[in-house]
Amino acid sequence: MWAMIWLWLVIFLVVVMVGLGLSRLRVHIFFSRVKDNDHFFVHLKLLGGLISYKMDVPILEYRGLFGGFAIKMKSILRITKKEMQPKKQKEQFTPERISDIYRWGRVLLAHVREFTSWLHHMLTHVKCTEFRWNTRLGIGDAAETALATGMLWAVKSTLFGYIFQYVHLEAKPKLSIQPQYNHPEFSTEFSCHASIRIGYLFYSMLVLLWRIMKSKGGLKTWGSVIFRAQG
Repeated sequence: MWAMIWLWLVIFLVVVMVGLGLSRLRVHIFFSRVKDNDHFFVHLKLLGGLISYKMDVPILEYRGLFGGFAIKMKSILRITKKEMQPKKQKEQFTPERISDIYRWGRVLLAHVREFTSWLHHMLTHVKCTEFRWNTRLGIGDAAETALATGMLWAVKSTLFGYIFQYVHLEAKPKLSIQPQYNHPEFSTEFSCHASIRIGYLFYSMLVLLWRIMKSKGGLKTWGSVIFRAQG
C-alpha cells in the first residue's frame, strides 16, 4: 500500500514539474514619458495568472546634475486570489551611486565566461507578442526637428534590428515618430509583451551559474558585489 502511495506521489510530482516547466513566464513592460511625467510598469504572470508580480514606478523625480534622481516604487505579489501586502519604497540614485552600479555591472560581466553568447542563446527562446514604441518629437525649428527625427529613426531601427535577430516576433511591430515642427516637445510610449518557458529559464540560470563558476574568482566576486550593492 505504501509503495503505491509513494508511486502516485512521485507521478504527481513529475506531472507538476513537467507542467511547470512547459508553462510560460509572461512579461509586460510599459514606459511612458509625457512632458515631465514618467511612468514605468512591469507585470510578471506565471501559470496563467495564478501567480503574478507587479512593479509600478509612477514617479521619477529629477534632482539636478549633482542630485541625480529619485523614484517611488510600489510592488505587489499575488498568489491565486490572495494579494500580499503592497511594498512601497523610495530610492535615490545620485551620480556616485549610478557610477557604482555601472562599475559593479562591468565587474560582474567580466566574471561570466562568454556572457554574450549565453544572452543571445537565451533570447532565442523568448517570444514577443506585442512591440509598440511611439514618439512625438519637436525641437522648435523645422530643419532641426527633421534632422533629429532621422537620427531617432536610426536609433530605433538599430535597437529593433539587434534585439529581434534573436527574439521571435509573433506580431507586427508598431514603431512611429511624429515630428512636431511648430513647437518643442518630447513624449514617448513603449509597450512590450513577451514570454519564455519556465523550464528553459531555469536551465538558462543553471548555465549562467556554471559559467560564473568557470570564471576565475567568479562566485566570490559575484557574492562580494551583491553584498556591497545591498549594503
